[in-house]
Amino acid sequence: MKFKNIIYIAVVTGSLFLIGFILISNKKAIEREAELSNQVTDEFPVETEIVKMKEFTPLFKSTGYLVPGKELIVTAGTQGKIVDKKINAGDYVSKNSVLVKVDDDMFKADFITAEAAFQKAKLDEERFKTLYKANAVSKRNYEEAKLNLKNAEAKYISTQKRYNDSKIKAPFTGYINSVFIEEGQTLGSGTQVCELIDNRKLKIFVKLSAKEIDEIENVESVSVFPESKLVEMVPGKIKAVSEKADASQKFVIEIEIDNPSRKIKAGCYADVSFNFEPINGIIINKNSLLGSTRDAEVFINRNGKSVKRKIVTGKSFDDYIEVLEGLLPDEEVVVSGQINIKQNSGIKVIKKN
Repeated sequence: MKFKNIIYIAVVTGSLFLIGFILISNKKAIEREAELSNQVTDEFPVETEIVKMKEFTPLFKSTGYLVPGKELIVTAGTQGKIVDKKINAGDYVSKNSVLVKVDDDMFKADFITAEAAFQKAKLDEERFKTLYKANAVSKRNYEEAKLNLKNAEAKYISTQKRYNDSKIKAPFTGYINSVFIEEGQTLGSGTQVCELIDNRKLKIFVKLSAKEIDEIENVESVSVFPESKLVEMVPGKIKAVSEKADASQKFVIEIEIDNPSRKIKAGCYADVSFNFEPINGIIINKNSLLGSTRDAEVFINRNGKSVKRKIVTGKSFDDYIEVLEGLLPDEEVVVSGQINIKQNSGIKVIKKN
């Protein structure tokens, strides 16, 4: 019995000793962590880059939507029953070729009657003119003959137009993109017949800010990169710039490209790169910038201290941007690690480019 009590006391004593040892160890670890957390970092690691003056070609890109050079919804200029539908989607048509023919029996009859009346009125006007000069008829009779001629001519022109309008023709050469009618259908004036497009030339519209408009002022050519595996790049020309900004304070730029093989399809997006002439200037990595390019600032390394500097930026290309004011060649600009520093922070350069 005494032996069991001795074992029990030994076990309890050992457990208490182990618990006490663990608590003391944890306390020391917590004290060490607290001591480390209270330490103030004197220097923040950063990466820097030396400011350089070099020749570079500015790069400015935008994205737009490709549309056909010409596109039009062809509408009927007359009314009647379709007796001959000559088109289907995808057809190539020449300018003035007949797309749809409407029943023209009545239009033709009216035109023939009006034409005959017009020819008779011309003969009557000539005859009365001769008689009037010979004083064989009165001036009133001659004036009535001239009036009859004008009325007959007007009716001839109007019936001829109605007769011609019974044949709906292509206003320009292109391709039928969609057809909205069927043979046997009765048309009304203004009914949509088909959509006609000419995509041998394509237009692309991009939107730029006022500052961007100023930057491309002397740019005439652009490179267009369509979403097509058949074509990598197509040269383009700036055709027009809107005189007024839209609600988003953007100006619309119209660009035209040639597409004779029609490999590039309208309705797709394309990237546009504006082609600038090479220029010399101070350039820095865009990662150096604090804030936007309109109100740009950078940190420079001055004897191990961060100094904030306000700069004026210019054109950009790839990952770099031109600096017009605020920096000099050979100054050292912070390109990474700015998030941890402020004015006059201690910095340690871990990488210099």
